[in-house]
Amino acid sequence: MKKWLLFLVCCMQHGILSAQVDCIIAFPPHLSVCLGDVVQLFASTTGSNIHWYPSDGLSANNIVNPTATVTETITYQVTTDGCADTAYITITIDDSFASQVPTSFGYCVGEPLVLNMQGGTVTVWDEDEHLSCLFCNAPVFISNEPDMIYDLSVTLYDNIGCSYEYPISIYPSALCNVGNDVVTDVLWKATYQTNTHTIVWNAPAGEGKVYLFDLLGRMLVATDLTEQRLLVANLPKGEYIMVANAQHTPPQRQNIVIY
Repeated sequence: MKKWLLFLVCCMQHGILSAQVDCIIAFPPHLSVCLGDVVQLFASTTGSNIHWYPSDGLSANNIVNPTATVTETITYQVTTDGCADTAYITITIDDSFASQVPTSFGYCVGEPLVLNMQGGTVTVWDEDEHLSCLFCNAPVFISNEPDMIYDLSVTLYDNIGCSYEYPISIYPSALCNVGNDVVTDVLWKATYQTNTHTIVWNAPAGEGKVYLFDLLGRMLVATDLTEQRLLVANLPKGEYIMVANAQHTPPQRQNIVIY
């Protein structure tokens, strides 16, 4: 949490308040802060009856030094009796931060799991021996312990230093044994193509379906095996699970990374 000091100065000409000059000056006129920051506002004037507008987030709107709790981009104006001018201060919440943070993942024992976090200028993970790195947006998680639930947290920083912390839960996935059957007479292989943002595969003989799951086991897309192509440009980067289910053959499972 940061605390900012803003100063308002009321000017006088020959000892008399004058409407012909700027008798209220706001400094600084613009400020970028983090969501929830407390901003201290000050006004100095020989006039009377300070007026702040709007009163949203202010501790008071009729005193010289109210505090403002900033929850959205806002412009405050201040006036005082005896002065025809109005001063303005615009406080801006950083709107460039657009995080993509899945808060839960399913893992299979001994298999690498990519924890892909998007949107932060800097990404910092809690210390954990199962992570490949602590200062990266997509560390690899590996656990050899069955039936364990891991509670981690990750902090993302935006480009002005605001921080946002997210809890992450990693638990055993129910999909670990889906499609692990070895089939020798059906060769199915899926590949991600970066230039077209598509997943392509060779279609085995017969009718069937291809399913795309996220790592939590939620089905995202289903299409016919004979399509041999799936556009995934609208999906976030990261690891997914594909399952091919052809007629008269057991399902075949493959992990695939969209990057």
